[in-house]
Amino acid sequence: MNNYRSLMKLAALPLLAISLIACDSSVGTSSNQRINTSSTGYNGPPAKNDDTRSFQLHFWEFLKENNRCGQCHDNGQIPEFVDTSDVNTAYAQALPYADLGNPAASIFVTKVRGGHNCWLGAGNESVCGDSIEQMITNWANNSNVTSARLIQLTAPPEKIPGATKSFPAGPNDSSPSFAASVHRVLTGADPQYQTPAPDTNNCQRCHIEMGPALPQAPFFASNDLTLAYDSARSKMNINNPANSRFVQRLLEGHNCWSGDCVADAAAMQAAIQSFADGIAPNQIDPNLLTSRMLTLSTADGIIASGGNRHEVNQVAIWEFKTGAGGTAFDTSGIDPAADLTLLGNFTWMTNFGLEFNNPAGAPNGRAQAIDSSKIYNYIQASGEYAIEVWVVPANVTQTMANIAGYSGGNAIRNFTLGQSLYNYDFYNRIDSIAPGAPNGEPFLSSGENGDEIAQATLQHVVLNYDPVNGRSIYVNGVLVNVADPVPGQTTINGVWDNSFAMVLGNEISGGNRPWSGQVRMAAIHNRVLTQAQIQQNFDVGVGQKFF
Repeated sequence: MNNYRSLMKLAALPLLAISLIACDSSVGTSSNQRINTSSTGYNGPPAKNDDTRSFQLHFWEFLKENNRCGQCHDNGQIPEFVDTSDVNTAYAQALPYADLGNPAASIFVTKVRGGHNCWLGAGNESVCGDSIEQMITNWANNSNVTSARLIQLTAPPEKIPGATKSFPAGPNDSSPSFAASVHRVLTGADPQYQTPAPDTNNCQRCHIEMGPALPQAPFFASNDLTLAYDSARSKMNINNPANSRFVQRLLEGHNCWSGDCVADAAAMQAAIQSFADGIAPNQIDPNLLTSRMLTLSTADGIIASGGNRHEVNQVAIWEFKTGAGGTAFDTSGIDPAADLTLLGNFTWMTNFGLEFNNPAGAPNGRAQAIDSSKIYNYIQASGEYAIEVWVVPANVTQTMANIAGYSGGNAIRNFTLGQSLYNYDFYNRIDSIAPGAPNGEPFLSSGENGDEIAQATLQHVVLNYDPVNGRSIYVNGVLVNVADPVPGQTTINGVWDNSFAMVLGNEISGGNRPWSGQVRMAAIHNRVLTQAQIQQNFDVGVGQKFF
C-alpha cells in the first residue's frame, strides 16, 4: 500500500503543478470561519473503510468549506480532494498528495506554505501549513499508532571546517579578558554602562546570588568572576557576537538598564566583540583528515521540534512558532481554531514560546468563547481530558497565579492549571461538591506532602482527569504522589459551561490571577495521557530544536 501511494504521488506531481496553480487567483482568502465538525448535511455514500473515515473526520471535514479549499477543489478543479458529494472520491483524489508517513512532506502542506490560498491571509502561510500538517497527522494516527509526526532525516549541505575561536580557560585569560569587557557591562562597573537607577547595577538586579530582586539563575552578573564566567559562556557567541543570547535578549526588551534597548544591545555586542577580538582562532592542522561541518541553524539543521509526540486525541495545541504579532495560533487542525489574542505584557521567545511578565492588568492570551467551545464538545464526548504544558515559572513566590484555564471568571471555571509558590494546582468543575463546585474546588495541589514540585526552571506538566480515577498531576514525566480529595465523577453533562473561554497567563475576567513566566507549549487532549505517553512527550522536549 505504501509503495502504491508513493507511485501515485510521483505520478501526480506534473498534474499538481498545473491543477493547483490553475485555481482562480482572483478568488481571495477570508478570515477563519466557524466550521461544523459533525459532517451534518453530508448525504453522500458512507466511508468505505477506516482510513477513508479517518480522512473524512480529520482532513476533509475542515477543508471542504468555500472559504478554504472547497471554493475550487469541490467545483471541478482537479484534484477534487474535498468533493462534498462523495467522500470516497475525495479520499482517492487526496491520497497522492498526502504523505501519511511524513505529513510535513505532503504536497498539501508544502503548497500552502509556499503561498497557495492560506485562509488566514497573506503572512500566515506557515500557520495554515502547520494546521494542514496536523490534519494529516490526525488522519494518519489511530489507537495503535503512537504518532505520525516523525522526524525525517535528510543529507545536510557540505561545509569545509575552518578556523574557529574557543573560550579561554578563565575570566582573565585573554586580552581584553571577560572580566575587563563583558563582565563590566553585565554589572554596570564601567560608568558608561551604568543604569540611571544606582540600586540595579544592570543585570545584577536579578542574575546574582543575592540582589535587590529575587535571585535568577544563571548568575552571570555575580561578583565571583569564575561563577559569572562559567554562567555567561553559553550566552555569548564569540564567532558571531551579534547572535549572542545576551544581545538578542536585550533586543527582545528584557530589562534594558538605560531605557534604550537597542543602545544597550549595541553596548553588549561591542563588549563581546572586544572580548572575541582578543582570542586567537584555532587553526586546523593541514595534515589532519577532517569531516565536514554543520552549524546550528535552519540552513543546516533538520527541525526536530514536536517530532514523535503522542497526539492521537489532541484537540488544541499552541506551539508559539510565529515569533511575532498579537495572536498565538492553535494549529491542532481541529476546527474551530482556538487562536489566542495576546494582551498585557508579553514577549515572543526566539526558540518558540511566550514570556509573560504581567503583575497586573488584562489576561495575556484569550480565545473566543465560540472557538473554545470545541474543547467542551470533545471532552463532553469522552468524559475525560488532559492538559499538557511546558512552562518556566518566573519565580516560586507568586500565588493564586493562573497558567492555563477554560474559565468564565475569577470564581467560576471548567478547569484551570495554577501556581501557588512551589505548587501546581488543578481546578476541575464537577457536579457534587458545594459550595466550591463552580470554581473547581477543592483543587488538587502538587504540594500536599510539602514537596517543592514547581520550580523556576523548564518543566513539563500534565494534568489528567477521568471519571474513574479523578485528577492526577505529572511533572517531568513523574506522577506526583498526591491523592485527589474528590472522587472521580461525570464531569461535563449539565455541569461545564460552553460559553467559557480558553485563557493563558491570567484569569479571563481581568488582572485577578496574573502569572509570570514562560509558556513554551500548551495542548488539550480529550483523553487522559498514560504514563508511557507522558514519558514519550517529555522525552521529545519542546522548543526550536535541530538535528
